[in-house]
Amino acid sequence: YGTVLSARATLDDGFVFNLGGGFHHAKPSRGEGFCVYNDVAVAVALLRLDGLLADAARVAYIDLDVHQGNGVAHCFIDDPRTFIFDMFDPEIY
Repeated sequence: YGTVLSARATLDDGFVFNLGGGFHHAKPSRGEGFCVYNDVAVAVALLRLDGLLADAARVAYIDLDVHQGNGVAHCFIDDPRTFIFDMFDPEIY
């Protein structure tokens, strides 16, 4: 829930981050790694559903974890409104 709160606060304050989030391995249909759900995808979906983020609004996702955020990539693979910047070590995961 911290990621959803942070996303909502970002709309008010301009920049917020959540150190407790980042379940970036979960895919739309199943969990992966230690991630049961994808908090980023859920937050973006809820912002759109609640009308806090316009349907056409673009989202930038920045992932600096050493593992690839493969679940985030799967969640937004067909969504041109989402820009993904993911720095990871390709030899680890």
